Formats: sequence, structure tokens, C-alpha cells
Amino acid sequence: MTTIRHLLVHPHKVPNDSPRFAYLRHDRGLSTTQARLRLITLLGIAGLIVLNGADVVTTRLLMAHGAVEANPLSSVLLASASLLWVKLAILGALGVLAIKHRPRFGVMAVVCVTVGMYATAVLSNLLLLNIVTR
Repeated sequence: MTTIRHLLVHPHKVPNDSPRFAYLRHDRGLSTTQARLRLITLLGIAGLIVLNGADVVTTRLLMAHGAVEANPLSSVLLASASLLWVKLAILGALGVLAIKHRPRFGVMAVVCVTVGMYATAVLSNLLLLNIVTR
């Protein structure tokens, strides 16, 4: 089994004729590594969509119990009920860019780190909800 470290150190040894991930590189001439980067990036963006929705819902639940949004921009957008739509539009644009451009390791890394940050925010909101609703 090929490891990510091996793929990063030896990208020239990755076979281009592998049938795996063919649907992600069909007409763009992407290598297997690039197809994997694109797949991980797109899965990360899908995770961000879910986590952003959960963040908005849990934030609204906390605000119903008297909490205050600390981010001034999010506070304004929450008041106008457009926060979720703005977040989804940004993530949709990011998804389109990820599909249209060549996959990059740095983009994938940033998306994965952002997923971790949003997962932490949602977990924090859930823990606060548990404390507040006791």
C-alpha cells in the first residue's frame, strides 16, 4: 500500500494508468496523486458545508439561551438571517474553484485544518448547550 509520504517524496513513481480515481481526472490529465488531492479537498469542502450548518444551528440555539455571538460580522449576518447562505455561497465558490483548477497540496491542507477548526467550534457549542440546558 502506498503511503502519502511515499507519494509526496516520489510523485514520479505514481502510475498514471491506474483505474482508481479515474472519474476525478477523466479529461484533465491529472495524475493519481492529483486526483487524490482533489478528492480529499472536495470531501473536506463537503465536511465544511455540514459543519458550517451545524455551527449556525448550534449558535442560534445558544443565543436562544442568552449567549452572544462574539464575531461582529457573524452577529450582523445572524441578525439578518443570512449567515448560513453567505457561508454556503463561499463554500460553493470554493468547491467550484477546487474542481476547475489543478489540485494543490496546500489548498487541501488548509481545507483539512479548517475542517478541524469548525469541528472544534461545533463541539464547543454542543458542550456549552449541554451546560446551559441542564
